[in-house]
Amino acid sequence: MNSDAVVTGTKSLVAGALVADGTGAPMERLDVLIEGTRIIAVEPHGAITAQGDWQVIRADALVLAPGFIDVPSHADLSPLLSDDDT
Repeated sequence: MNSDAVVTGTKSLVAGALVADGTGAPMERLDVLIEGTRIIAVEPHGAITAQGDWQVIRADALVLAPGFIDVPSHADLSPLLSDDDT
């Protein structure tokens, strides 16, 4: 994400997404509140009431994987592979 495009203090509510937390736990339908570039709350769907100036993203048909996918990174798996795997 281009941090120049994020307005500090702006809040976005991703409402009703099926959230995968990366731990292998079953996904849950949750609301995720974001301020700027930070997740500030994760609550059961319907528990967060949007305020007038918040951006609300209806995510009922979407899966959200907050924070555990770092798309622009480059992984070097070679230290994790055994000699037989390389």
